[in-house]
Amino acid sequence: MTPEETKQRRIQLLRQRQAYDLDGKVRVSGTVRELVFNDTVARDYLGPTLAARLRARFLAEHGASG
Repeated sequence: MTPEETKQRRIQLLRQRQAYDLDGKVRVSGTVRELVFNDTVARDYLGPTLAARLRARFLAEHGASG
C-alpha cells in the first residue's frame, strides 16, 4: 500500500468513527470530531502532520463548537 493509500484508508476509517490497532481491534470509537481531536489517535494513528491538517480542516468547516 502506498503512503497516499494508507492516508486515505485512515481517513476512511475516521469517517466510520473507529480507529484500529495493528491487530484489527477497535481501539477508539466516537464521532469524527472526537477522533480528530483525540491525542492518542493523533499520536499513534494519524501522525502529527495528518492530525494537524485534519484538525485545521475540521475547524475551518465546522468551527470550534462543531
